[in-house]
Amino acid sequence: MNWRTAIIVAAAGLLWLARPAYAQLLGCSCVSDPPTETATGDIDGVQLPNIELALTTPGGSGIYQSAGQYIDQLSQTMGANVTGTIQSDFPGEEVLPPDTMPVLDQIVPDALNTYYNAWTVADQIEGNMDQDASALANIEQVNSSLGGAPGSASLLAAVQLVVESNLHVAQELQYTNELLSVEIKMHAFEHAEQLNEKSQAEITEATASNWGSTPR
Repeated sequence: MNWRTAIIVAAAGLLWLARPAYAQLLGCSCVSDPPTETATGDIDGVQLPNIELALTTPGGSGIYQSAGQYIDQLSQTMGANVTGTIQSDFPGEEVLPPDTMPVLDQIVPDALNTYYNAWTVADQIEGNMDQDASALANIEQVNSSLGGAPGSASLLAAVQLVVESNLHVAQELQYTNELLSVEIKMHAFEHAEQLNEKSQAEITEATASNWGSTPR
C-alpha cells in the first residue's frame, strides 16, 4: 500500500466514526424527548400568547375607596361644641374665685361634649362596619374570578388584588388610629380634670391659711 492509498483509507475511517455528528448537522433528531416535545409543541401559538395576556390584563384594581374625608369628619366630630382648649379649661395651680359658677359653666360643657363626641365617633365607625364587610366581599369575589378556566387568569390582576387587600388593611389601621386618638384625648381630659381640681383645691386652701396670700 502506497502513501496515497493509506490517506484514503484513513479519511474513510474518520468519516465513518463521525457519521452521527454529520447526521445531526443535516437535521437528524438522534435524541427524542416526547414529554418535552409535547409540552412545548404549542409554545408559540398558545402558551406565549397566554403568558403575555396574563401579564398585561388588569382586573384586580379599583376596589379601594379613600376614607380621607370620612376620617376628617370623625376628627371634626370629636371637637364639636368644645369651646375651650384643654389648657384653658384646666390651667392648674390657680386660686379658685369666690364664685366658681363661671368656671364650672366653662368646664362642665366642654367635659360632657368631649365624652359625647367620643361616643359619636365610636358609633359612626361601628356603623361603617357594613361597608367594611362589603369591601371584603368584593375582594373575595374578584379573587374567586381569577381562578377560572386556563388562559383566563391574569397575573397582573392577581398582583393588583394583593395591593387592594393591603390598602384595605391600611385603611383599617387608619380607623384604629382614629379610635386610639379619641381614647387618648378622653384619658387626657379626665386626668387633666382630676389634677386641675386637686391642685386648685390645695392652692386655694393654702392661700386661705396664709391670710389671703398665695404661698410660692
